[in-house]
Amino acid sequence: MTPLPKNIENTLQQTCADIGLNRSESLIFLFLLRQSTPLRVSEIARKTRTNRTTLYGILKTLSERGLVSSAKEHS
Repeated sequence: MTPLPKNIENTLQQTCADIGLNRSESLIFLFLLRQSTPLRVSEIARKTRTNRTTLYGILKTLSERGLVSSAKEHS
């Protein structure tokens, strides 16, 4: 994955702050924006080095704001 130019990264971070996301929420949201496929919570936690319990709270907040959605995996 190619990193975004610094000015775009800064603009995205500022936009996240402007809509009321805290640093952790912003980091997870911006990480998810860069993904091309759905990820399991365990994968997100590992790739972002975020505690899974903490991540569930962040994802819940992002979901309540309509920024992310979840789906049950089919077996």
